[in-house]
Amino acid sequence: MKKFAIIAAAASALSLAACDTAAEQKVDEQTEAKADALENQADAVREADPGVNSQVNEAKADSLEEKADVVRAEGEVKAEKQEAADEAAGKAAPDAPVPATATTEKK
Repeated sequence: MKKFAIIAAAASALSLAACDTAAEQKVDEQTEAKADALENQADAVREADPGVNSQVNEAKADSLEEKADVVRAEGEVKAEKQEAADEAAGKAAPDAPVPATATTEKK
């Protein structure tokens, strides 16, 4: 029974986390695109010259990947701020569950 409760709680948290507003989704998509571009650059740097300059290229690639991590972290913060602003403005996500109330419950 305890396992079921844990699984149910995790599923609920994931379903609520998936309820992004359009603005929040846009922030997520833009952030992910920027981070992916940086990681693609890192891959290109690594593949460019595996010879004499490989240590220098590896350092450049590592730096680009670290920048991608920073972009993702900043994007998460920005998305959370957007979510808070949307909630404050009363905007619900398009597929957000409607809480049961006396008027929506069937008896």
